[in-house]
Amino acid sequence: AKAEAVVTPQNCNCAYPCKDIKYQTTLSYSTFPHVNGARQAEALFNFSKGHYHTNVVGLSVYYESLTITKIEESQSITGSALLSDIGGQLGLWIGISVVTLFEFFQFIVRFVHNEIISLRKPKVTKTQVLDIQLHG
Repeated sequence: AKAEAVVTPQNCNCAYPCKDIKYQTTLSYSTFPHVNGARQAEALFNFSKGHYHTNVVGLSVYYESLTITKIEESQSITGSALLSDIGGQLGLWIGISVVTLFEFFQFIVRFVHNEIISLRKPKVTKTQVLDIQLHG
């Protein structure tokens, strides 16, 4: 026997329904009729308490809250905004690459220039003359 997966709102990628009405119910009850109500019914309608208890229902229906939840779906980003973002990122990274290449080229030029200048300078060697005295 195959195990069937249970579909819940957490694991379903379904869109929200266009219109959905849900009513949350709450039930509460008590004995009916109340003592005063039973006396009035006996006096007005000539009902016994037992007859009134088995044949009459008091029902109150009301909304627990008057809250309406409205869920709207909209695009987080439009097609043109997506293209704009991609173009902006592409421009940023290409710009960084060009600046980096330019700075690397500038470094090479300065390095070569400094090496050429250092080769053109006459090399001066310092010699130290020591005064040696012989004691004899």
